[in-house]
Amino acid sequence: MHTFRVSTMIHKDLDMVTRNPMTPTLLEKLDVFQRLSSSKATLEHQRPLSEGLGMAIWSNKEDNTSYHAPYHHTLSCYIGGGYDTVRVDGSQRKTGGAPGRICLMPAQHQSYWEVGGELRFIHLYFDDAQLQRISESVFDKSFCSNLPDLTFSQDPWIATFCQQLIRPLQRNEQNDSLFLSSAADILLTHLISNYAGLPSLPTNRGGLSPTIQKRLIAYIHAHPSSPITISDLAEQADLSSYHFARMFKHSFGVSPHQYVTEQRLQRAYQQITKDDLDLQSIALENGFFDQSHFNRRFKQRFQMTPRECRGVAKA
Repeated sequence: MHTFRVSTMIHKDLDMVTRNPMTPTLLEKLDVFQRLSSSKATLEHQRPLSEGLGMAIWSNKEDNTSYHAPYHHTLSCYIGGGYDTVRVDGSQRKTGGAPGRICLMPAQHQSYWEVGGELRFIHLYFDDAQLQRISESVFDKSFCSNLPDLTFSQDPWIATFCQQLIRPLQRNEQNDSLFLSSAADILLTHLISNYAGLPSLPTNRGGLSPTIQKRLIAYIHAHPSSPITISDLAEQADLSSYHFARMFKHSFGVSPHQYVTEQRLQRAYQQITKDDLDLQSIALENGFFDQSHFNRRFKQRFQMTPRECRGVAKA
């Protein structure tokens, strides 16, 4: 299976922009998102990734929800509760909800849901253009299949993979944009490969050329505080996101997300030990807009907090 992450006023403005790197309206115009927003459901976290692609974490309790022919597809993975959730289809009442169960709701489907006890779930929203993009770039084929309508199905791979998305979605850190955009592509690849009847995934193409590697390094260094997605990097290499991620790891030994995070932590270390910028400014300039998250990642990497590191440098 595929595997797999200045002034105070300026800083505040930058923080507001990067916490929501894509305007929320990209999700708000999605039919399923709209229906949940008008229900009793609570939106815990959201991450628009591109036009027609995004993720969200929701919770709900004692509610009724219905979807009427949405123009987009939705993958739902339960991460908490769901035991008393029922899908009503005419005289049929489908049960079986539980953590780890998935529901795949294709475009134009109709469904009515009764939420009894507590329910918490991750949604991946995607439209036909996203399926077409993945199908052409990964499988070299046009997407001409239909996704099935699934209710409370078991897919251990999706269930395990979605657990890895919870913390990045909760942090809402722009440094996680690369990981989440890669994760969305991986999920779409899995759906197409396992539920749309396309053949097995193509084999790895090997590594990136030295010229492409230098171009990528220069691009990453030139954007130390900006959100970088897998599509941004893949475009520099003129590759699909799927092939790029595997070729990048073949060349650099780590995933794009891990490499970008390491470069930003190294840059922060140099600034802490050599510059007089305050620690919050250094965090912001290296794409960490949550100070506690920056402190935690820095300590994991260098076995000391940023403040301790500065103290050692000045001793």
